[in-house]
Amino acid sequence: MLLWNNLNSDVKIVDTKKKFFDKYLYKAVIYVPMGRLILLDKPSLILGNYLRRQDDEVSYNYAGSWMKSRRYHNRYASLLNLEYFQKIKQHNEDDLKFRIEEPYITIYSNDERTLYKIMAEIPDLTPNKRHSISILREIHKPASAESREILDRGEIVVKNVTDYDYKVILRESGKINFEVRQQVYDYLVSLGDVVKMTPGCKRNLIERNHWFTSTYFYTKDPSILTFLNLINTDIVSGIFKLTLATDK
Repeated sequence: MLLWNNLNSDVKIVDTKKKFFDKYLYKAVIYVPMGRLILLDKPSLILGNYLRRQDDEVSYNYAGSWMKSRRYHNRYASLLNLEYFQKIKQHNEDDLKFRIEEPYITIYSNDERTLYKIMAEIPDLTPNKRHSISILREIHKPASAESREILDRGEIVVKNVTDYDYKVILRESGKINFEVRQQVYDYLVSLGDVVKMTPGCKRNLIERNHWFTSTYFYTKDPSILTFLNLINTDIVSGIFKLTLATDK
């Protein structure tokens, strides 16, 4: 068992309930201000952009709240860390997935030891020296060997048994018009207690927004997907069996 608390005593450990992107078992959330700079092709480009964004902090700190917040984080950006993660990303394109939402970077992997090694070798683990805050914020991992087996079967790990054995996820899209959403909503309502829609699911289906946000509902009967696909072949992103992990 890897002791993630050795890297940060306050790191948040979260059980993986469903594979990320239907592929990855593990993810690490790290605090890396200016994280988008790791997307640059050449290491030599990072320094100039790093200095420019530091200047932005000084010159434009009076801007709107979102920009002000982002530039507040920029003062804790570490050039060493940016260069490090750029190298990690470029050398592990086939095995790792990166998601950048400044000031955070999320790294996905199927190998916990690889992820641990990457975190352990971060050159500047506490760039905010004043408050001694580690950049490692969260680790998501299967809670047990049984949970991993469930996840590897493409199922979702649950803590409690309910009347609903399946979770259906509806796809995010700008191409699903309101008429289609209304048909889906009416069909799900007609099924009664065979399905359980979340409040968010109901809202997304009946509101007249151009963009349809991904949402989900639960069902006792997976065969209902046949009729949903007749309404629209693209609206269902996936269906997942809900399985209780008995060794938790």
